[in-house]
Amino acid sequence: MNLSDILIPLSSLAALLLPGVFKQDGLADWKNGLIAGFIVALFAALSVWAGGQFTGNLVADWALFAAAYSAMLAGPFAPLDSWLQSALNLPFLKPAPANPNPVRVPVPTAIPLPPSVPQRASGQDQPPKPGA
Repeated sequence: MNLSDILIPLSSLAALLLPGVFKQDGLADWKNGLIAGFIVALFAALSVWAGGQFTGNLVADWALFAAAYSAMLAGPFAPLDSWLQSALNLPFLKPAPANPNPVRVPVPTAIPLPPSVPQRASGQDQPPKPGA
């Protein structure tokens, strides 16, 4: 068993446990975001290193690391990524609303009902049916 076989279950376990830990640790959300980013970067670097893909070419290695980082966020670290996107309020990640002051239509609180019509006791007062 090699390191790359251990990384996938270990990263999945970390991705499932970290959001719960971050909710309870009491740190600011941006600090938790930095910690989570470092953990994902660590797993991405380990996965590229375990695969033997580092070449010594800085540009190629950086591209491999960025691809592994994106793959980690889309794969095993997807629960952590969704938690980070909901917890961190970063204006450059979430688009601003199209209209910050939308028109709001008031909703009526009560709908007036028509007056109730008493039912007839017998059918004597009904108009004659056509064809009878």
